[in-house]
Amino acid sequence: MLSRLLFSITGCLALLCFLVAFYVAAEHTSHYFANHNYFFSPFADDILDNANTTYPIALGKQSFWKIFSPYIDHRVAIEHVQELIDFAWTSGVQVLQPYRISILLWANFLIFFHYIIRPSAFTIIIKTFLSGAYLFLLFASMSVNTYVSTMQITWPILFLFALLTFINLSRYCQVVKQTGLSRASYLYIALTVLCLNIVLYTFNIGVVLWPIIFLILIHQRCLKKDSYIWIGLAFFNYYIYLDHHWVMNNVHSYSSHAKLFSIPVYILEVFKKYSRIISVSFNIHAFYQSTFITQVIGLISIFISIVFMVSFLSKRNRSSYEITFFGYFVFSMLSMIVIPVMRNAVDWRFLTVGLFFDFCLLMSLFMMLADFSLSRKSSWASVSLVLMGSIWLLFRFLPIDKQLSNGTYELGFFNQVFISEATQIPIDENFLKASKIYQSSGDLQPHVFINEINKSQHKGPYSFWISQYMNQPIKVLQNNKRILTDKAKIYVAYDYRPEHSSGLLINVLVENSRTPMNNQWQMVFTDKAGTIIGFGISSPNLQPLWALLIRPSHLILWRGAINTQSLKSHDTIHAWAIDQNHKVIYQLGSMIIPTPLYSQKQFTWIWQRTQHVGVQ
Repeated sequence: MLSRLLFSITGCLALLCFLVAFYVAAEHTSHYFANHNYFFSPFADDILDNANTTYPIALGKQSFWKIFSPYIDHRVAIEHVQELIDFAWTSGVQVLQPYRISILLWANFLIFFHYIIRPSAFTIIIKTFLSGAYLFLLFASMSVNTYVSTMQITWPILFLFALLTFINLSRYCQVVKQTGLSRASYLYIALTVLCLNIVLYTFNIGVVLWPIIFLILIHQRCLKKDSYIWIGLAFFNYYIYLDHHWVMNNVHSYSSHAKLFSIPVYILEVFKKYSRIISVSFNIHAFYQSTFITQVIGLISIFISIVFMVSFLSKRNRSSYEITFFGYFVFSMLSMIVIPVMRNAVDWRFLTVGLFFDFCLLMSLFMMLADFSLSRKSSWASVSLVLMGSIWLLFRFLPIDKQLSNGTYELGFFNQVFISEATQIPIDENFLKASKIYQSSGDLQPHVFINEINKSQHKGPYSFWISQYMNQPIKVLQNNKRILTDKAKIYVAYDYRPEHSSGLLINVLVENSRTPMNNQWQMVFTDKAGTIIGFGISSPNLQPLWALLIRPSHLILWRGAINTQSLKSHDTIHAWAIDQNHKVIYQLGSMIIPTPLYSQKQFTWIWQRTQHVGVQ
């Protein structure tokens, strides 16, 4: 009786995990399509890469094959192709990003789900729980920060095509064992190499795939059949990839001098970063510091990894799904080891691979239990794992996940900076210093080059129709002027003027209860003479899915920028909302340009003062 009750509770928890995970995945998918919830243009290191590679290719100044050229120690050909598509089809604005990331994540889940429901060693409770856990970690909000830009969605691409690589490899092994060499075996070789190269030319971590492939082929006794083909393809792959000035110059070293006594210290530093990445989903403070608990979690994960690999390799007759998952597990484990070696930080983008490895560790425990031939009806160990995993996901991971990231990655501020370029603010050293977002991407020249191309070809922020009317009277757009009856608040978000630049970022909060507005509307700023001096766009409103369906919010936050070159402090600016489709202009309100914000104290005071300016 107690046994049936416990199994019933476990089954309900597994089902609850899956349903909650499906809701979370659907909600985050809807967030991807929220108004402008992506970077308009490349940023940081992407700017240098675009200036050197993508833009010259798009302009015909360099050969298309330049997409394979190395960027630091990576070859990011797949990202270059995406950026070229954006440049040609969407005016350089990354509006396709929500579609790309949604397709990648959902395809990853559906392929995994197809495999997880097949193993007979797993009960329906375990399959349901593992499917829910994969959805949780795949769509975790702490990974959203790595999905907002074309150059930032490397991990979803890597893990999707790594999974496809091992699926095709496992099918090759099964075909060779059953029928020997055939056309099907050569087809699976071709598909394996194709998927491997997509990983390889997305991020340099793909170089570890070939050793994993050879490990599986040797373990399954399938290498002799086509040894010359496999070895030849691997040699050719490495020769092409590592040639032409590819340099592993990003390796983090503990000491500038190679000393024997520094090696243990270096290994310890790598382990600390590894354990922090693994531990974030258990403890939010692991993102910021290494503690005794994080190191214990790191040691446990390494121990489980070693035990699982020994358990898998001790048995040769493995099913297709076991081979696939083993390759997936080893790939995620090596990624977790290589990242701390290559980088001297625990960054947002590295949490994604940590979540994949979390799940692989969990899956490996279930596979080892299946290896021990525990009865499906009396597998108390499996029940305990489902029970503990469900509690962790629902009551520990979700709160930490929500606390660690709100899913916006300060997109509003970053996109405001891009908009400010189209207001004809001079792109100089003062602008770069004031905007701060660009400081990590090198000197001024790449920014000037990209800005000139965007301006001459109406790309990037210059593709917005309102940018064509800068410094012109607003009456060229004015067919039907109305006064907005909704409430509006106007305030300064950021001031460039203390850094001797002419930019000013302005936010307008509108309680849109009467006037129906959507992302086709645009906000325009004019001076007192009616000349357009800036514009803005609506910011993402990331509401819960239930609220979107039942009680959507009527608040709209418009983020814009103005060029203050021709203005003085205490001049008046006016904010307008323009419905381009119906040629209607609504007056949102006015505000007085404040004195430049030279101190944080003054900034706080003006922020509080200006945000209460109402509609005039």
